[in-house]
Amino acid sequence: MTAYRAVFVKGKQKEFLTRAKELSGLSWERFSSDIGVSSYNVLRTTYLNERNTLPIIVLDKVAHFLKDTTWSTIL
Repeated sequence: MTAYRAVFVKGKQKEFLTRAKELSGLSWERFSSDIGVSSYNVLRTTYLNERNTLPIIVLDKVAHFLKDTTWSTIL
């Protein structure tokens, strides 16, 4: 199976993840675990620093925390 990825405009992937984490009310470690990323260190170095694009499966899990938020206000 091909791993599809979400491509954000520069800076928006970090903004998206940070906003979802804020809304979740979880610690960074718990948030990472809940979205299927092995640790906060991996989340920070690969996705928050926008070194890699976000896998769609992770995007779907992050979007769960944003379900009551208008996406246009985030992105």
